Amino acid sequence: MQHDNLNEWLNKRMTPKARPDLAERIIFTALHAGQEKPHAVWSAIWKDVMSMVVIPHPSVVVATGIILGVVIGMQTGEGLSMLEQDWSSFLDVNEGGWL
Repeated sequence: MQHDNLNEWLNKRMTPKARPDLAERIIFTALHAGQEKPHAVWSAIWKDVMSMVVIPHPSVVVATGIILGVVIGMQTGEGLSMLEQDWSSFLDVNEGGWL
């Protein structure tokens, strides 16, 4: 019974007729869709680069952090050993006299 009502509704519905220039429009769109302009290619590349910078992948963030840490660590040179001596000086009981 439900199928009979459905068939009646489908038969009664209005179907739009295809426009006579449909084939020409399809061919025109297909021809122009494949041709990319040179600035469109650079625009797509720039968009990809910006998407990597704006929302970086976690692996890129970790790799960048490690590289920056190593570079900054290499730049400190002698200063790092001085910091270690100052930091560990409070552990020496005789020098501090705080016990």
